[in-house]
Amino acid sequence: MHRLPLLILGALGVLAVPTLAAEFTSDWQRQPDRIWIGPQYWANPMEDWHLRDGRLECIEGNYNANVHVLSHRISGNDGDLRLSVVIGLQTDSNGPGTAGFHFGIHSQLGDHRSSLLRGEGIRFAVSSDGSIQATDKNQSWSGFGIDRNEDVAAALQSQGVRLELSISPHEDRSLARGRVIDVETGQQIAPDVELILKTQDLGGNLSLVHNALPRRGNMPANQARFWFRDLKVSGTKLVETPEHAFGPILYAMHTLSRGVMTMTAQMPPIGPDDDQTVELQVPVDVAQQILRVPNVATLTEISNLKSEISDPDAQPSWTTIARSTIDPLSRTAHFRLPHWLDTEDVPYRLVYSMRESTPAAQSSRGAGRTATDHFYTGTVRKDPVDKPSISVAGFTGHKDTAFPNELLVSNVLKHDPDVLLFTGDQIYEDAGGFGIVRGDADRGTLNYLRKIYLWGWSFRDVLKDRPSFVLPDDHDVYQGNVWGQGGSATKEGMKDHDSGGFAEPADFVNAVFRTQCAHHPPAYDPTPMMQGIDCWYGDAVYGRISFAIIEDRYFKSGPGGKVNDWPGRPDHVKDLNYDVSKLDKPGLVLLGERQLDFLEAWSQDWRGADMKCVCSQTIFCNLANYHGPEQEFIYADLDSNGWPQ
Repeated sequence: MHRLPLLILGALGVLAVPTLAAEFTSDWQRQPDRIWIGPQYWANPMEDWHLRDGRLECIEGNYNANVHVLSHRISGNDGDLRLSVVIGLQTDSNGPGTAGFHFGIHSQLGDHRSSLLRGEGIRFAVSSDGSIQATDKNQSWSGFGIDRNEDVAAALQSQGVRLELSISPHEDRSLARGRVIDVETGQQIAPDVELILKTQDLGGNLSLVHNALPRRGNMPANQARFWFRDLKVSGTKLVETPEHAFGPILYAMHTLSRGVMTMTAQMPPIGPDDDQTVELQVPVDVAQQILRVPNVATLTEISNLKSEISDPDAQPSWTTIARSTIDPLSRTAHFRLPHWLDTEDVPYRLVYSMRESTPAAQSSRGAGRTATDHFYTGTVRKDPVDKPSISVAGFTGHKDTAFPNELLVSNVLKHDPDVLLFTGDQIYEDAGGFGIVRGDADRGTLNYLRKIYLWGWSFRDVLKDRPSFVLPDDHDVYQGNVWGQGGSATKEGMKDHDSGGFAEPADFVNAVFRTQCAHHPPAYDPTPMMQGIDCWYGDAVYGRISFAIIEDRYFKSGPGGKVNDWPGRPDHVKDLNYDVSKLDKPGLVLLGERQLDFLEAWSQDWRGADMKCVCSQTIFCNLANYHGPEQEFIYADLDSNGWPQ
């Protein structure tokens, strides 16, 4: 037995007192194969993890990939705790690496969601060479005198090992005892190891961690790839937090304009064996009014929906008025209902049915599935045509530094705005860490979705009960600046993006647009841009205010090779004496003819409106000062809407 007095130093956390739980057991063997692990988990980065054949697998060998348990936390009070998980190496994985537990994860903000991104705790892991590793919250790694263990290494390559950790009170601290069991033989194949820990440092999140050992020296960039199954946690220190679950319906956004309600439900990356539809339900009396309106029969399956209302076995208070198939790339479900009842507040709920295997059917992996309905509720407020003033809460350039932005959101809720306006950069490329994926629409979208989920998780309590306009900008499509040039593609990705065009695949760009603005009213002219990139500029009338939503970045000409006759960045004019009138050359585009036609028509259309408001991604008058990572002082900024004129 090897004992290491590892004194863990860290910030103390005071936890709320949720319901104590006896144990937590993973249910992966009952889930279909898919990327999303389930509502009780959060994966970093999401695209690196999936469920397959009843196991949780990390498909990349990157450092510190992790899966947090949302439904349970560990208390910092005295008590006992037992952790157990089966770990193995994937068959084609040859590099070095580690896998195990990360617990007592706590961030400076103290919120469990903040700890998903910026929390530190105690790591206890088994290495691919059979050694056992541990680290404190300062990531100071320690071994236990157990170097390479051939029995452990061989078991990892075969049926796997069960990594166990038990924690119990020890004088004024806690004693953690770890061991490794060969799954195939049931025998312990490494000596016990012990750690002495500060009890209060154990409080916080719990996660599985993959390749927790930092890269050193000549270690390969891509390390070993592990799989996990049969995660079990129990003890008096384990507390149940079911309210922390996230999904399957993550959040929803909507608009209401001229009696038409448009809504997007944001979903996670479900699998092909999952239910592919989301339902929108309203109270029965409201549904009857909507369904009796002429021409509403254009809604799909309307005859079935009517029969549900008269069905005596149907829900007494709610009924389905629309169904939507989940988009396979953006993972969004969209609803557009004409003749909405906009003279009163209408409660709604979104419904999604999650399936899992029954115990008797687990061997067949797909047959005999049971289903559980999950609900997400909100209110579509009445059109405030009788209010003397309309309040708009504006947001721009959202960073995840203070995620989940609880103070900001709570203050917005106190002001209770009528409309939300997000004018761009809902995410930045560094949101949530782990970098970005370029050039691959499928994997890049998964990478983006985790980042936009963080934004939605922050603002969902504000979004669900009031209309919102969300305008994607440059960082939303993974460009530091974007001159969309009518949807053209850049020739060399980001290398020449200042010449105009989109650096990422068109499918990726469209997925971004669907996640952020598919709940807007229909585009004024839905004809796609080049590459088939969707347009979303148009208008909305709400509270007798006519809003123009414009895409002022996506039709604009790029400056590179067109106007810059100076060294350095084409969008930065750093010479005080430069004649900026030379920058306005014939043929350069700001909004484009299509949007100018829209604005001309919109400016003349006062139906149902007393006031007009233009919503854009970028301001049209910009005071240039410092800009860019080099903090260059500039006198004109071609990234602003002051150019071209």
